[in-house]
Amino acid sequence: MPVKVITRRYAPAAVTIKLADGSLIKGKVNVAAADGIHRVSDLFILKKDQFLVLTEVESAEIPGKVLIINKDSIMWVVPEDQVEKNG
Repeated sequence: MPVKVITRRYAPAAVTIKLADGSLIKGKVNVAAADGIHRVSDLFILKKDQFLVLTEVESAEIPGKVLIINKDSIMWVVPEDQVEKNG
C-alpha cells in the first residue's frame, strides 16, 4: 500500500492578540497558503475556519505552548513583524 506524504508550508508571523476577557497573548500564526504567503488579516477574511492556531505562545499562564483560539473570542490582532522566511 503506497504511503501518502502530506507536506504543509509554514510561514510564521508574530502577532499580539487581545481576547474578550482582556487577556493579551503573543505568539505566531501560520500565514502560508497553497497559493503563496498571505497577510495576517487574510486569516480572518479568506479562511472560514472558526479557530486560529497560535504557536510559540508568550503568556503568563501558558508560555511556549500551542493555543487553538475561537475567533469569536478575539477582540483585535496586531501583526508584530514581517513574515519569517523558512527555508
